[in-house]
This record gives sequence, C-alpha cells and structure tokens, in this order.
Amino acid sequence: MHARGFFFNLIVALALAAAVAGCASGPKPACPFAADQNFEFSFPEQTQKVDSFYVILDGSESMGGSRGGLQKFAWAKNIVLFMNQAISDLDLKAGLRTYGLNAVPSGPKTDLVYGFSKYSSQGYADAVKPLWGPNGPSPLGLAIKAADKDLCSISGRTALIILSDGNPSDDAVKEARKLKDRLGSKLCISTIAIGANSAGKELLNGIARIGGCDAAFDSKDLCTGAGMTQFVSKVFYSDAPKPAPALDVDGDGVLNMKDQCPYTPKGATVNEKGCWEIVGLTFDTDKANIKPEFLPLIYKVIPVLNNNPAMKIQLQGHADNRGTMEHNQALSEQRAKAVKKVLIKKGVDANRLSTKGFGFYKPIVPNDSEANMARNRRVEIREVK
Repeated sequence: MHARGFFFNLIVALALAAAVAGCASGPKPACPFAADQNFEFSFPEQTQKVDSFYVILDGSESMGGSRGGLQKFAWAKNIVLFMNQAISDLDLKAGLRTYGLNAVPSGPKTDLVYGFSKYSSQGYADAVKPLWGPNGPSPLGLAIKAADKDLCSISGRTALIILSDGNPSDDAVKEARKLKDRLGSKLCISTIAIGANSAGKELLNGIARIGGCDAAFDSKDLCTGAGMTQFVSKVFYSDAPKPAPALDVDGDGVLNMKDQCPYTPKGATVNEKGCWEIVGLTFDTDKANIKPEFLPLIYKVIPVLNNNPAMKIQLQGHADNRGTMEHNQALSEQRAKAVKKVLIKKGVDANRLSTKGFGFYKPIVPNDSEANMARNRRVEIREVK
C-alpha cells in the first residue's frame, strides 16, 4: 500500500472511531419541551377535582447538575411552565415555593414566590421564568413545613406538587407525614423526580405514598403533550360521573321495572304496564262499533305517526272472557279493524296499519267484575319493526 493511501485510511478510521465514541458518551437529547409548546391540551369527560395547587420547587445546589444535557433546575422550571400551560383554564388558588435557591451554602432558605392566592396562568409564568441560581442547601422539610402554614386556612382539595432530585438535607418525610395527617383527604401529594438517583427516587416515591394518591412521576415522562396530559389528568381531574341509568328509559311515566313495553315512541299514550294503548277507548259487550265520544282518543295516534314518518303499527284488539273463544277472537279482530278504519278516514296511509285480534287471551286485568271486563275490551298498539 502506498504511504498516501495508508495515511488516508488511518485518518478515516480515526474519524469513525471518534464519531462512535462521541455517540456512546455524549449527552442524551434534552426533553423536547419546545416541540410541544403549542400543544392543544384537552380533558374531555373529566371534571376538576381540586380547588388549589401548590408547587414546591427544589433550588438546591444539586439541581445545578445536568440531566440529558439540560440543567436539572432548568428542566424543573420547564415542567412547571408546561403544566401551567395545561391548566391555564382552571379556576384555582395557587402557590409556588422554592427552597435553597440563591442561598448561601450554610443557610437553609425557603421562599414563597407566588400566592397563596387566586391563580393566573400569566402571573404564574411570570413568577417562574426569572428563577435562577440553584446553589444552596436542600431543606425540603423546611419548605413543606412552610407550606403547611400557607395552607392552614384552605377549604376544598389541594394538590401539592414537589419537583426535586430527592436529596433533602432534613427530614422531609416526617414533615410530609405531619402535613398529610393535618389535612387528610383534602390533600394529595405528587412528586416529580428531576434526574434523581435510585435513593432520591425512593424518597420521593415514599412522600407520594404518604400523599395517598399514588402520584409519583419522573420528569422524563412529562415533557411531551401526551405525558403532561396524563399528569394533569391524574392530579387535577377526575372522570366525570356517569349518569345514573334512566329509571324510565322511554319517558312514558312508567318505571323500567314495571314497563312491559320499554321503548314506546314519544307522545304515545300508555297504560299501566307502559304499553301503547288508545287509553279510554272501550267497547260495549259483544260490540265493535266506536262511539263518537271516543274518536278524539283515536286521533291522538296521528301526531305520533306524523312525527315518525317511517313507522308502521299493528292495531291489536282484545275482548273479555264472556262467550266462546272463536266468537271473541273474531270480535277482537273487528275492534282493531274499526280503529284502522277511523285512522284511514283521517288520512293515515293504510300501508302503515295492520291489525290483529287476541280474543280473551291477554287481559290487562282479571275478568272478575263488570269494570274489569270493560277495561279488557280495548285496542293496544305496537310498532312493527
């Protein structure tokens, strides 16, 4: 091989090796907040479950470290701003407290930088954006204790959200337990781990368990629109209550448990069993003629048919139990046909009407009195599918 070719191949090989090494050891891409900054958040069929929220933001020295090529504190700020975007339409009270931020290393410090007051999405963003300079100790317990004072007069439910890498310099778990014991079911605690190691994650998970809402998160899961939607849905919303099953599915005044015809059309007159009947129409014993005073009752069928132009119906005649089976069968058919004749005369298309007689086989009440036998001499209606 010529010297020029040898050196050329050597340079190529070294360049490839450097590229591979760079891919293996270089930082992973930062969470793509910017990619979803215009994400349209939506929470259909959910209702707001909290009346206020309170963020505790870790500004301690360890948050100056890097996570995926981005400073952990900057990552935490982006999470808060992204959440603020997702909840901008909610009616809430809000607070934002930092700890360790811009403090001298020997002096534990916590500051309330927003509220505790009426929530404004713009105001909240204005409070978060200027925050900088994580360099102090990590008194998470002190911040939780201060939050307890801020929340002492709250009513309703509050979501406490802690963003940290989980390295407190005091007993944060103890303070979280005291706060939860005081507020009980009015408080849910959520934690968001920002580049935490295994011990930090375990501590934050433990605080979330104290909070009682199973709400421990990792920041890497919250930097997309879909991930933030899941977080906000879990912390701020609950599923809208499903409507109770209708007690009267067709709205005819007969409860489902007693309704033998549960899907009668709107406007139909029904009997005590929920079935469509020309209620009030009766026939004299052994007669099928319709008396003039009953015609308006039959006319009530016409608007129902007009409102349902594709509907076809069957007119069903009935009889009491006096007389033979054959005689009452014929009599019940005649009664149904008499009603059909009235409807046709009023302009109803005959093709939409059919008739059937049931004799005395389907009494609506026992045939044990004159009144009951008169009640059984009737015409019911069924829609023909």
